[in-house]
Amino acid sequence: MFEKFGEFDSWEEINRAAAAQKAEGDYEAIKTLAEENGLDPDDAQAYIDGEEEELTTRLLAMHGKLDIESKEYKVRGMLQDWVNIIKDAAINDEAFTLGIRKKRKRLNEALAKCIDESIKNQFVVDKSISDRCCAEIKNLMGSHPLTMGDVTRKRIVEIARAYYVDNSEKPHISSVGEAVGGEA
Repeated sequence: MFEKFGEFDSWEEINRAAAAQKAEGDYEAIKTLAEENGLDPDDAQAYIDGEEEELTTRLLAMHGKLDIESKEYKVRGMLQDWVNIIKDAAINDEAFTLGIRKKRKRLNEALAKCIDESIKNQFVVDKSISDRCCAEIKNLMGSHPLTMGDVTRKRIVEIARAYYVDNSEKPHISSVGEAVGGEA
């Protein structure tokens, strides 16, 4: 992630880097810059061809960073749904969008906070449902009731916004005392 050009703090920084590469005629560098930041290759080509004045926008840069991080952290399933919730919430919230793009702010940290919340809100699944689960689940459960974590869409947005914008959420600390996905 961000191997060649490093991490950018804003969409404006990405555009300045792209403009510098364009001025030098280094179009492959623009394509690499776009790829590293999760931007559409067609958008990079449109910028190179002069069809677009800038390589990216505030929203595209935010989406691109979350997409690159999702790929890096192998996000899938329910966690991808959570990423989509974060993207949707940030669209109309400029501070949120800009916060996501900030250096050292990581999706894995935001998702860890949401998982923590989910685990704190576990509930027992009704037996009429758990009895119909597959044999593997029943074997895993043994004599224990099936529980699931719970976190609402609203709470995912609150947690992510607090992390990316308000800085009111402390970094998630692993069992060995190291900050996960960033500095403590």
